[in-house]
Amino acid sequence: MKLWFAKFKISTTLDAQKSLPPSMQRAVTNSAELRRFADNARELDDALKHPPLPAAPAGLHQDIMRAVRRADRATARPVGFQWPRWIPATALASVLLLGALWFTLHQPDGLPTSAGGHTEPSLAGATAALHESSRMVRTTPVAAMEPLMTELSRVQHDLDSATQHLLASLP
Repeated sequence: MKLWFAKFKISTTLDAQKSLPPSMQRAVTNSAELRRFADNARELDDALKHPPLPAAPAGLHQDIMRAVRRADRATARPVGFQWPRWIPATALASVLLLGALWFTLHQPDGLPTSAGGHTEPSLAGATAALHESSRMVRTTPVAAMEPLMTELSRVQHDLDSATQHLLASLP
């Protein structure tokens, strides 16, 4: 029991990073088992507090740099002009509307036939389609940009209000 208690004291003093008291040092020098335990505990304490660092593989730096360059190339954006994100959606919607309009206007709907049995194209239908397409060309960009412009004006108003508040609070 005394050896167990002495080993415990040796362990706790090593954990506290203190030197052994003189009475404990005498007990360690007198007992071979305590000396062996103290030496093993010191070695273990040093090994745990200062672990050996594993050596990095020779090509690690080159592998990391190669992966960084590869990732940089993969995420690089093309240089040059880029369309705003809303233009393709607006263009698609316009094409679909024009297609639906064209399809609607070119439906056979019981037009009067001439003596030969051929239907005569109506000039009024073509004129209506031309006027409708012209109206869409004028209104579609405005309708597409109106929410954006409204939000932009609100942001401008908020910035103006913030500027006025900051200028008013200056001494």
